[in-house]
Amino acid sequence: MSDFYKNISDSLKSNIFVKDYIDNLKVSGDNPWELVANLTWKNIGKLKIAPFELSDLWALRYWWNESLNYNSKHFFPLFPQGNKLEMAISNHFKNHSSHRDVAFNLWLIKEGFINADFDNEIIAHLFLENFKTHPDIALGISDKYQGMGFGKLLLLILIYITKFSGFQKIYLSVDKENILGFELYKKMGFRHIGQKEISIPVSGYKSVVNNMELDLNNY
Repeated sequence: MSDFYKNISDSLKSNIFVKDYIDNLKVSGDNPWELVANLTWKNIGKLKIAPFELSDLWALRYWWNESLNYNSKHFFPLFPQGNKLEMAISNHFKNHSSHRDVAFNLWLIKEGFINADFDNEIIAHLFLENFKTHPDIALGISDKYQGMGFGKLLLLILIYITKFSGFQKIYLSVDKENILGFELYKKMGFRHIGQKEISIPVSGYKSVVNNMELDLNNY
């Protein structure tokens, strides 16, 4: 068994934030771009965390358009609205496939009678930007699935991927208005290291964010 996915599996099973929610965890993959995790989440059902594939484009597009309200999109400014959406998603996939970033979808696995895969639903998207130089966390969760502990699970997946890839630190930026997110990250061990103003021209996004840093030696 690869030490990479075994270490991630063992770490998730023993972590105090999620161990009481996880059952039937199976992790595979020898590197971040091949990592897949199947599990049962308490009171929800079967979940699958899998690398972003180009065939996911339309499901991810639907997730972005239909599953997130204005505030959620503001806190997770990943894609633009309108006719640039598909281009932005395709470029996001290109960054993943070139191993500049590492990106995942969290799927809710449904029991369909004709085509189970068609019924499966993306309920979160997560990625590490600039993975090989300055691993920076980003994640968004469907509105109706927030408050169920998924944020901790997804953070831990990204934290352990980075740790067991040999890094010492991991970073994230959280909108200054996202108080709940900021407090969650502090609870998970991140420390505040300053603020900055950011601008994303393709989406017209501007905001002030809190920069945070996590020492992976603490995990």
